[in-house]
Amino acid sequence: MREELKLQAIFDRPAEHLLGLMTLRFVPNYFDILPMYLVVLAMTPIVMALARVHRGLVAVYVVVLWALAQTNVLDLPADMDGKRDWFFNPFAWQIVFFTGFAFIRGWLPAPPRDWRLMTLCIVIVLAAAPFGCASEFSCYAGFGHVPALGEAHDALVQWWSSKTEQGALRFAHFLATAYLAYLAVGVRGDRLTGVLPDLMREIGQQTLAVFLAGLVIGQALGIFLDLYGRGFGLVAIANLSGFALLLLTARIVTLAKKPPWKRAVSKISVASGERRADRHEPAPRQLKEAPHDIEA
Repeated sequence: MREELKLQAIFDRPAEHLLGLMTLRFVPNYFDILPMYLVVLAMTPIVMALARVHRGLVAVYVVVLWALAQTNVLDLPADMDGKRDWFFNPFAWQIVFFTGFAFIRGWLPAPPRDWRLMTLCIVIVLAAAPFGCASEFSCYAGFGHVPALGEAHDALVQWWSSKTEQGALRFAHFLATAYLAYLAVGVRGDRLTGVLPDLMREIGQQTLAVFLAGLVIGQALGIFLDLYGRGFGLVAIANLSGFALLLLTARIVTLAKKPPWKRAVSKISVASGERRADRHEPAPRQLKEAPHDIEA
């Protein structure tokens, strides 16, 4: 476990590596999404400043930074000895973040709902599936047993689809998947109704807790598969169990952030208002002024 997570260095040289952990110069495995996100958030003021000048500058900044990351000149060291780099290069992955950011800000128009574009996106997603599951390490059934696809997978990883640098084909696959999701859920998720969509929204609202729980759940399920095998059925059970546990985590955290005294205060306020209405009493001055304070 220590070797897999790259935590042994902390036990060997705790003072040096704890300082490196705080300054993002030491990033253990499986913890690298949060540092990547911190760096991307730190870039947001730059993007906002460029947008005030011209939105085109934002596109140039994001694309040029992503292109430089493809050359490995912007790699960041993940350990104090310089033997590892960050698994998620923030200067590459920022293109995903700021693409969504641009849509939310209205800098990019919503894509048209076009059957031709939908067909193209479906083809991209389906064509990518064999290559994404082409090696025995990442896929334990199906396409993992086709050597030719495995060779193509390795070639694409080297030149185009590296996860660390968010390669061009990987980004194209993200855009295609996002467009299909947009068609499926509707504008602003209008088609997402029911208990399960609400639970899935909670996962997005409680991302930090879900991420940390996922680290533990993923390790536990990995141990389960190591002990009992990695056949198709067991892998499916592990994945479905992981999904259920993440949903449960989000539900628990959501409930924990809604303490009962808030509901009690709300009920008392409503009851007090009803009594004043029955007596035809004016509301206290501070309650009248509260909306103005909120707007300010």
